[in-house]
Amino acid sequence: MRNRFSESGEIPVQNLSFDLVVVGGGIAGCAASIAAVEQGLKVALIHDRPVLGGNASSEIRVHTLGIYGYFERILKMLDTEHYPNGSPEALVDEEKRQKHI
Repeated sequence: MRNRFSESGEIPVQNLSFDLVVVGGGIAGCAASIAAVEQGLKVALIHDRPVLGGNASSEIRVHTLGIYGYFERILKMLDTEHYPNGSPEALVDEEKRQKHI
């Protein structure tokens, strides 16, 4: 299956074991990963983009401002400021998000 989709004949270098595999590094995937790690699980977060956050990432910039509710502590680890297109200041927020994941 791997070879059919990736067109790669490579065999994975190593096999790893995880308690939980989260597919998708959007806000929900990132939050689920953080919550699971805080509960002591070994987590693999699989994402197909260069930045985490999904629609709330610097690529898309649909921000989560104001939707914190019960999960405010975790969402504040992932949320970013609202910067204009191409702002170098947005990189600081990307680094903050990466640090928590």
